[in-house]
Amino acid sequence: MITNYVHSKLDDIISSKFSSQSNTTQNNLRCKLNSIYLLIYDRYLISKASNGLSHPFINISTKEMHKMYRVQVTMTSGKKKRLTFSAMTSILKRASVIDINGKYEKNKFCKSYRPSLKSLNSEYYEEAFSEIIFIPSDPKSLISMYPSVKKNILDGFKTSIDIEAYKCWLINNKGIELKPKMKKIKNIEHGGYYRIVEERTLTTARINNYLYQAAKINAHALWFSVARSGRLYSSFTNLSYTATPFFIIEGQKTAPFDLPNAQPLLLALKLEARFSEYRHAVANAQFYQLLADEMNIDKMSAKIASYRHVFFSKKTIIRSNGKIYEAMVNLFGNECITQIEDIKKNNDLSFELQKSESELFVYYLAQLDITSITKHDEIICKEEDLSLIKGRIYDYFKVRGIVISSS
Repeated sequence: MITNYVHSKLDDIISSKFSSQSNTTQNNLRCKLNSIYLLIYDRYLISKASNGLSHPFINISTKEMHKMYRVQVTMTSGKKKRLTFSAMTSILKRASVIDINGKYEKNKFCKSYRPSLKSLNSEYYEEAFSEIIFIPSDPKSLISMYPSVKKNILDGFKTSIDIEAYKCWLINNKGIELKPKMKKIKNIEHGGYYRIVEERTLTTARINNYLYQAAKINAHALWFSVARSGRLYSSFTNLSYTATPFFIIEGQKTAPFDLPNAQPLLLALKLEARFSEYRHAVANAQFYQLLADEMNIDKMSAKIASYRHVFFSKKTIIRSNGKIYEAMVNLFGNECITQIEDIKKNNDLSFELQKSESELFVYYLAQLDITSITKHDEIICKEEDLSLIKGRIYDYFKVRGIVISSS
């Protein structure tokens, strides 16, 4: 059983409106209300990530929920009555925990819900809390769906988060600037997607989200998915980088290894060996700094620009951004950049780089008898295993003609 945080206003409503009910009934109602909120919250996060909307409503069929969410209460007359899903969402709305879309129309549109802005920004970690049961995932079922990542799945069930230490760190660092993030936004008017840079700070809403995701990992309520490129997505890749120092594997402290200049380095595997200037730059983790100096911008801006116009754009570099094209020609030569442009014309470069990343981090390193967690181009392992992991990664590139600097 995992502790999770509940709005104190819900407890107030339960205590006042259902004071005549037994403690068992009140606790059952509290758990059901929390479960409904977390269901809405989970689906809201998925919709927000996939659709690029800032505060979307999510559709939930009432019929789908009625059998799962029912609580029997005793009326003052002594008559038994069942509180349905609809009744309980009304309680959540009255507590200002959720919003219900008013566009509902019988037999046309099902009701839609979202967490209220007030609930997203309320400080759960300072309020009363109740025990909520997360249902653990079945590793055998996950392995049957994704047999190619069997070891990764099993390692996930040996991993946890030091949630108390993580909670203290988050609360003490509330308001700090987080790493900016490339965000994919759906283009409603013209179709397709475009990317923007999202500047972020550690808000209360993010603290709540991060703690919730960490609690699910500790309960082994895990999910995994393998993309067509072979890239592994999971409860761990979905977790904020701020949680990394708090990973525990088989009861031991962990250490991360984040491949420096990962995208430029993986691209080097697809280029001819004669382009020594490019290979030297990526092997020594200098690609972004050299680009920044050439374009007279800071390193983070250079990294974001290269992600947007080189590694994740389907356009050629010269069509996407002439300035970065000119800077790369000056640094690495016209022939090198021409080969990169040819690759981009004939392939989806981001897809190809994901394939290379997965080959290394998901499949090659899985051959080691080491428990670890991969987060795309980062691997987290026990401290005692870090040197072996690094050595294998360096060997992987060395046999392919790229000697990575270990400094």
